[in-house]
Amino acid sequence: MSNMMVTNNVVHDVFKHVNGKLQMINKVLCELGAVTPQTIIVGSIYNKAKRVVHLVRKLRNCRNNERLQKYLQTDFVFPKRVLKRKVDENDEELREDYKKLKHTIKVHETSNLKLRKTLKAINVSRQHETIVLLKQRVNSFVDRKNQHEKGTHCNTSKTIIKNLKGEIDILKSEYQNDENNNVMDDLIETRLESKGKPFNDKIRQIYYNFRSGGIGLQHCTPLIKCVLNLLNMEIGDLPSKTTACNLTTELGLIAKQHIGEEIYNAENVTMHRDASTKLGRHFYGVQITNKKQQTFTTGLREVTDGKATTYVECTKHIFQEVTTFSGTLDPPNIFGKVKNFMTDRSAKEYKVNKILATEISAASPINTVQSFTCTVHPLLQFSEIKYYEEEMDENEDEYDLNLE
Repeated sequence: MSNMMVTNNVVHDVFKHVNGKLQMINKVLCELGAVTPQTIIVGSIYNKAKRVVHLVRKLRNCRNNERLQKYLQTDFVFPKRVLKRKVDENDEELREDYKKLKHTIKVHETSNLKLRKTLKAINVSRQHETIVLLKQRVNSFVDRKNQHEKGTHCNTSKTIIKNLKGEIDILKSEYQNDENNNVMDDLIETRLESKGKPFNDKIRQIYYNFRSGGIGLQHCTPLIKCVLNLLNMEIGDLPSKTTACNLTTELGLIAKQHIGEEIYNAENVTMHRDASTKLGRHFYGVQITNKKQQTFTTGLREVTDGKATTYVECTKHIFQEVTTFSGTLDPPNIFGKVKNFMTDRSAKEYKVNKILATEISAASPINTVQSFTCTVHPLLQFSEIKYYEEEMDENEDEYDLNLE
């Protein structure tokens, strides 16, 4: 059977004319090519005609007319039908080939199944990623929506916030008022629970410090109350003026005990004395200095006159009080610790030194007392004289100028 020549152009036109119907394509092409339909597989002609149409479309899209015309004039080759060969059951070689092919088919089917599972897993993971991205986009849209809603209600929110702030300020002020009303001022107890309820040691120490610092009796109580008021504290009771005088007396007694202890423990004591007259009143004071160069005011008394015997009696009386309240010093040996006298250059103090030195030597023959004068007094006297002379010179110069 001889085939008539059918070009690719004819195949293309037939495919378009019958709208790609399989049976019609097979029938028309077999008639045009004078081919028996039973000798050719229907699907093979259709597939080959379809490839021709596809290639023609592709060449037209490429705008290559020369190649397109050449391809359209090319003869269409009909596929040949492959006849099955009858298998001989006694052929061992064919059996082995059949087993190998069967095994190969099974292997390919298994690999195909694995590839399908892998592809399915890949598709699932991609779908999961897509779902995550979609969720993120949805959340972003929700956030934008919320922001938009917040923006629309901005004025209302500002008003609400302002009102809330006002309420908070009111509550804070009420809380502070309640706290101030509920705070109880600390009450300081000043008296002991013993008989007579005397003032405790803390109050006594405060008054001792005030009186030692030269604060007057009438100023102690207001100062204590003012300081405690700054700390929101109240004090129960404070000493009256009379009691403050008694505390001052106690301070003097404690000071005398302290001086007695210092004299008892000292080995080289220097006594310095001085007198002063203020507004017609005459005062006499005594101080002692130990080896550590610590100076203590032993006593200050007002005397009736400026006689040497009066100064001696005043000094003895001061040291007698020290021995009375000391409890460690013996009255006869009170002057045994004194090794030096320091006074000014007045004749009265020279007589006082002589009388006291005689009494000290009588009480302790081995004790020799040295006397020296203070160098500050001459300097003060010189300064007063210099100041007086300068005033006189200024007055004379002014008088001369007036005469001229």
